[in-house]
Formats: sequence, C-alpha cells, structure tokens
Amino acid sequence: MDEAKQLVFRAPDPNTAGYPKRLRAALRFQIMHSDLIGEMSKLTGQEQTLSAEIAALSTRENSGEAMADALKKQSDLREKQRQAAKAMLEFWDNLMDFLTSYVVADTRAEARELLEDCSENQLTELMKLMGGSNQTLPPKNTEPSKE
Repeated sequence: MDEAKQLVFRAPDPNTAGYPKRLRAALRFQIMHSDLIGEMSKLTGQEQTLSAEIAALSTRENSGEAMADALKKQSDLREKQRQAAKAMLEFWDNLMDFLTSYVVADTRAEARELLEDCSENQLTELMKLMGGSNQTLPPKNTEPSKE
C-alpha cells in the first residue's frame, strides 16, 4: 500500500439513512468493549489472588489437597482468560469490519489496513461519527424523561 495513504472517514450526515442502526452498533460495541475490559480486569485480580494463595501454600507442610484445589482453580482461571482474550479478538474483528464501510479506500482490504493502523484518537472520532454525537454513551444515573 502507498505510504502516503491517509485514513479518511466518510462520515454520515444527519440526512444519511440508517442512523438508528449506526447508533445501536456504536453503542453495542462500546458496551461490549467495556464489559470485556471489566471481565479481563476481574480475571487479572483473581489471578493475582490465586498466585498469592499458591505461593503461601507452597511454604506450608501438609497442604497437598489445598494445593491441588488451588492449581485446579488456576487452570480453570487460565481457560477463562483464554476465552476472554478470544472474545476481545472477535470484538475487534467485528468492530473493524463494521467501520471499514466508513473509510475512504479503493478496497475493503485497504480500508481494513488503514483502520488497523489508526490512532486511538482517530478510532474514537470515527465511533463518534457513527453515532452522530460527541457523547460516547448516555450519562450514568440519568432519569428517563417523563414527558
């Protein structure tokens, strides 16, 4: 690909059909990302706690059964971490596929490559453009309108 290629978004305007679909997709991706980050963080915390437990058990006598249980938990936790990592990869693949339609490029493959090389700020701006808003998610703790 030409080194001079720039990432250019073809942003929908307020008259472009499909606004609810784009907004729903953008919000769904943001929520999924938040959930996956939360899950991975939780698993990391559990791993740290379990590693400390295993280290403590390794210094005690007669801890065979407890150690076996802790090692089984560690194995199960590592499987959950692998599944979370796979879910994160799938999330990013789906997000990139969705966003390629809004990148100006000769082919979808070129659009995908440009997207994969974009900065965090460019990706954030593109997500905002898809929802037609500068807000990424509705503010927390807001009451619905009673009108």
